[in-house]
Amino acid sequence: MEKVSLTAEKRTEMGKGGARSLRRDGFLPAVLYAKGSSMSLKFPRKELVKFMISGGREHALVNIIISGGKGKKSEHWALVKDYQTDPLRSEL
Repeated sequence: MEKVSLTAEKRTEMGKGGARSLRRDGFLPAVLYAKGSSMSLKFPRKELVKFMISGGREHALVNIIISGGKGKKSEHWALVKDYQTDPLRSEL
């Protein structure tokens, strides 16, 4: 099983408008689910697309390094469960 590290940031923009503005700024919205909770994240588009192209679509163990406010960082191990693509452009 392949192990990869990706960096993410917590996001405050929610909903369709927030997701559109994130994509316009070069980020992709994501959700990290844990025991009884969830965390809204944003990944740099180039980094996530590079990971997905290199075969990380399924069954890859991902170390997500989340940078929060005030220089705090946390790490979470995760598996990619699902992803969505644009039906017209075939992009994430």
